[in-house]
This record gives sequence, structure tokens and C-alpha cells, in this order.
Amino acid sequence: MNNFYIVRHGESEKNFPVQIESCTMKSASKYPLTKKGKHDANREAKKYNNFFDIIITSPFLRAKQTAKSFFETSKSAEFIEDMKLKDLNVGIFDDKLLSDSDYYRNEELKNKPDKKFGGGENLYEVQERMMKVVKDANKKYQNKNILLVSHGSPIEVLSDSFQGKELSYWNKCFPHTKVIALTK
Repeated sequence: MNNFYIVRHGESEKNFPVQIESCTMKSASKYPLTKKGKHDANREAKKYNNFFDIIITSPFLRAKQTAKSFFETSKSAEFIEDMKLKDLNVGIFDDKLLSDSDYYRNEELKNKPDKKFGGGENLYEVQERMMKVVKDANKKYQNKNILLVSHGSPIEVLSDSFQGKELSYWNKCFPHTKVIALTK
């Protein structure tokens, strides 16, 4: 049995002003970590010196930069990019400011995990791809400490799935660069 840990990418330039989650490689490449994001990622990574055997990350720039901080403290770890760890696909709202979208704040959406956000993907689709990362890792590895580096919404979905909770948009906001163990 593998041990899975999740971490949300460090604070990025996307967070100021707050953008709706980016879902394309093109839009995601514009948002590197801030100075604070890099500092926080390095600080958290040092707590896990030589701990992780496998680091699997979203290929989005802010996640890769965060993952590389952890890789620097676990040089023998296998480093893998996996598109299934990408951010929530928000369809027509990609790369838009939160203030531009009343839809984003719509309470009706909050309790409908089957609703496609902006025509992108729904939470069940996010759950399926995130759980596939876990299942694939469990098929390939045994007794490893595996770090998954992703984004707020996908991490929330994966955490809720492990805990048997109902999926809901924006139940909580995972902090940047805080490693959390996934437990059932």
C-alpha cells in the first residue's frame, strides 16, 4: 500500500488579482510562482527532506515549480508530470477575473457536482481523473511515499473522495504549499 500526500501549488501570479482557474497549458504558462510562493514551497519542502519516493505533478507552471522545490529535497525521487493533475477546466471562464463572473459566485452551482463549470468539466469528471492517478500509481508502485502536486479544486475533490464526502464546489480552500496526507 502506498502513502499519498497532496500539496496545492505555491502562491502564483494568478492569485493577484484572483483569476478563475486556468485550464489550458497556454493560459497556465503565464502564471509562475510569486517570490512568496517560491519561499513557501522551499520552506515546506525542507520539512520532507528525502521523504518522497515519487513526485507526480500537474504540468502547469505554478505546480511544476512547486514540485521542483520538493524534488530538490528528495533527489532520488522519481519526477513525473501528469496532465490528469491539471486544474479544473472552467470552459468559457478560463483566464477571466473572478469579478467578471456572477456565475462563479452562484450558490446554485455549489451543490451540483454534476454541473459543468462554464461548459468545462464537472466535479465527477475531476474525481475520475484524479482517482485514476492514484489507481495508476498503486498498480505501478508498492510501499512508496507519493506526493501529488496539483491545484485547489482538484485537490479538494481528491481529499473529499478519500474521506467519503459528497463533492461540492468550493467547500473549503486548501492552503498553498501545505502537505496533507490522504487517508481513508
